[in-house]
Amino acid sequence: MPSPNAGQNQSNDLLGITAVSPTDIWAFGSYFANSDGSQKTLLLHWDGTTWSTAPSPNPTKGDLLSDLLFAGVEASPGNVWIVGSEAEFVQGDPFTGTLALQSTAAPGNGPN
Repeated sequence: MPSPNAGQNQSNDLLGITAVSPTDIWAFGSYFANSDGSQKTLLLHWDGTTWSTAPSPNPTKGDLLSDLLFAGVEASPGNVWIVGSEAEFVQGDPFTGTLALQSTAAPGNGPN
């Protein structure tokens, strides 16, 4: 099934999937942005018919950005967690951190 590609150079990597229901599936990973070569998060949603790109965080602001999403789970109905990492160099010093998306909305609404 075709899915949307983010970024201009179309270098997209999906690293995982979380299925809430047959009409609420989340796929996640990263893509390389053509404008600055950084790796940014990629979040896709399946509504039972088509895949669409969903908003996802890219908090790093330094050089050599590397943000990605790599694991997800529906802990309970309406409680979806997707996690990943961020990495960057700020004035030559490395920085790494964690990313987490969570939704406690009504079941089927996915991560925020």
